[in-house]
Amino acid sequence: MNAAVPVSSVSSALTVQGRVIAALILREVHTLYGNTRLGYLWAVIQTAFNIAVFWLLREFLGAHAPHGMGMAVFLLCGFVPWYMFSDAISRCMKAVSANQALLTFPQVTELDLMFARLVVVWGTQLVCATIILSIAAA
Repeated sequence: MNAAVPVSSVSSALTVQGRVIAALILREVHTLYGNTRLGYLWAVIQTAFNIAVFWLLREFLGAHAPHGMGMAVFLLCGFVPWYMFSDAISRCMKAVSANQALLTFPQVTELDLMFARLVVVWGTQLVCATIILSIAAA
């Protein structure tokens, strides 16, 4: 008794799920960073500040980056994966409780909420890393 699922219903379901996730991503960006560009700037400033603190600490202790690598690049290569992991985990844990009202809609699932937040956090960290790396290279 294997009932085949029609391809059109699978395609329709995937389209709806894609639209739900896209809408949740836009909502997350608006919620996390606000309407102004200052919210996005804060993400870059926060990452740059954390790198600067460790850079100053390493300079004070006399430590140097390995293999002649620039200190900014060395620290950026360590901080970006760490922030992508830790920030994504902590924000995904809060995604369901922060968006509880959206779960009343049958199209929205907990996984959609977490995936949307994961995309926003990773995208933000990659853009921040690109900006900081470009500044360090200049």
